[in-house]
Amino acid sequence: MLSDVRTICMVFVTMFLVPAIIGYTFREKTIFKSNGTILSDIVMGTCIIWAVYLLSCIPLILLKAPLALQNTLMVTFCVIISVIGIYRYKVNIITDWIADLKAFFHEIDVLTIIIIIGLIVIMLGQFVLQSPNDDDYEFVTMSVSAVQTDSLMRYDPVTALEVTSFSIKRLVAPFPMIMATYSVFAGVHPAVFAHSIFPVCIIPICFMVYTLLGQTLFKEKDSKKKIELFLFFILVILLFGGYSTRSLGSMLLLRSWQGKAMVLSFILPLIWKYMLEIMDGGLTRELKFTILITVLGGALTTAMVDIIIPIFVFGYAVSYWLKEKDIKKGISVFITCWPAVVLFGIYIVAELLQRL
Repeated sequence: MLSDVRTICMVFVTMFLVPAIIGYTFREKTIFKSNGTILSDIVMGTCIIWAVYLLSCIPLILLKAPLALQNTLMVTFCVIISVIGIYRYKVNIITDWIADLKAFFHEIDVLTIIIIIGLIVIMLGQFVLQSPNDDDYEFVTMSVSAVQTDSLMRYDPVTALEVTSFSIKRLVAPFPMIMATYSVFAGVHPAVFAHSIFPVCIIPICFMVYTLLGQTLFKEKDSKKKIELFLFFILVILLFGGYSTRSLGSMLLLRSWQGKAMVLSFILPLIWKYMLEIMDGGLTRELKFTILITVLGGALTTAMVDIIIPIFVFGYAVSYWLKEKDIKKGISVFITCWPAVVLFGIYIVAELLQRL
């Protein structure tokens, strides 16, 4: 019983509280500095943690460092930033979050309750069903191997032999490693965390992203009802997304522990929000920082991000260029995704060198 309580507390702290504090600490550097909420804090904090994990994990993989070192670095980063945030904003954090919660409960209505019930049903379903599939071979087994051998992709999880040449697509997107780290912090087996705990946490976080996107799409004074209908529409899409293994419903509900699911369900909607912000109010310094962190955090999930995000941003860069009639502004928008372009270049060069 005590171990279950500890696990629940550690999961809450790791997946929600620490990201919220980190997101609030960096709020002034992002587009949420004037209108941030606890939702944007959690979303932004998650992106920051993923970005830092990517930047620290890649060199440690090449150095054949242990997983324990990576975990120590992440704990150190989270503790330092959280202490700084609590020290500087301890009163503001509490008052702002309480105000956010009061506003939410004050405006709650029938449709909100329906959406919450739908979310709870989805989350409980994921916790019970677990949704294992053939991709466990590549994703979950790597996390299990990392925890059992205290290493970062050093051993092949199938043959148990030491890896002599790294998979480039895994090196530039080591998402299974952060799942291993999460499972260590929670004190549970990596497979249990990936299939039962992570979906329960990431689904509401994704709905926080959809809420932020809805607030950008519908900015009128009476937009609350439109945002709720938008969220309800997404909920319906998720519930009836079993028609394809590539649908939003299939990705988020059946394989959320895979990096490609996070691209479709979490990163792209967030990038879309930022592109709409650019089209509406221009490219600010805060937006540049926000997009940088989101792109880096997204790059952790899968190497596909290094292709998809530049293409996605390029479309909006061209649109912004035509709108402003200034090619420099269009180029400045595209440059915001430079980490993905750099990682894609590294991926291509490494693949060519391996084939020569």
